[in-house]
Amino acid sequence: MYEGPDVPPATQLAGRLLTENIRAAAEEVRARYVARHAEYPADWQAASGEVFSVAHVTAEELDRMRAQVLEVMAPYVRLDAASRPAGALPVRITLDLFPWFGPEQAQAAAERMPEDGR
Repeated sequence: MYEGPDVPPATQLAGRLLTENIRAAAEEVRARYVARHAEYPADWQAASGEVFSVAHVTAEELDRMRAQVLEVMAPYVRLDAASRPAGALPVRITLDLFPWFGPEQAQAAAERMPEDGR
């Protein structure tokens, strides 16, 4: 989002700082919830939680996965209060899609790919 060869260094830095501030705020929300988990109604306890997983994908598949997850989330991102059902409350959603490998592994995998990309 704030990276790339055409993005000025100051904009890249500002983007990284903004991202880290958002991440820190999300962690505060998570820590507060974990500390008070038992105080929430049973339905919120059952619906809330964390998911930890790994996917073995290509860059194209990862891009498609991100788009699909965002598509699933889109109907629930109701910024206009009038569009929310009664009882709707804000929920922090954090989705990380980071490579669990180094750049050299990506390069080696690309070199091993057949010319047809399969």
